[in-house]
Amino acid sequence: MRASHFGLGAVGFGAFRLKENQQPKAMAMTAEAARMSRVHPSPSTVAAGCARELRAQGVAVLDLTVGEPDFDTPDNVKAAGIAAIERGDTKYTSVNGTPDLRAAIIERLRRLTGIEYSAAEISVGSGAKHVIFTAPMATLSPGDEVVIPAPYWGVVPRHGGAQRRRAGDRPLPH
Repeated sequence: MRASHFGLGAVGFGAFRLKENQQPKAMAMTAEAARMSRVHPSPSTVAAGCARELRAQGVAVLDLTVGEPDFDTPDNVKAAGIAAIERGDTKYTSVNGTPDLRAAIIERLRRLTGIEYSAAEISVGSGAKHVIFTAPMATLSPGDEVVIPAPYWGVVPRHGGAQRRRAGDRPLPH
């Protein structure tokens, strides 16, 4: 008898045991939730796609959409990534950043601004959209009013607004 097989899929955890000489069967996808009809691509993602298409056609484009630099990853950053892999630093870390990362951020802020921060005051996010999406949930209470100054990045009312409504807050009319 061969060993059991366990599967982990994008739609959730699934554990199953295969009999000898049995092959795994394809799993049928479930239908989308109705709310998915309300989900649309972000304007910045659509604009980034247009910029990529124009660049592929040879058009010079100054792309200010998704916040990626227009230069290659610096060699010292590449070397640090390779060294981390070679050390075995390849597992999930705290979503708030490793203590070493937060210490480096604290030191950089102190050096650039002269302001001292504690580790409890530093939060690391996986990107601006993630922070805009989660910050209102962590800081706003039902009934709070939120002012979003304009102009703003296109994702702010989409992500920030959705989270405010979910949290029970009410945006001020403009």
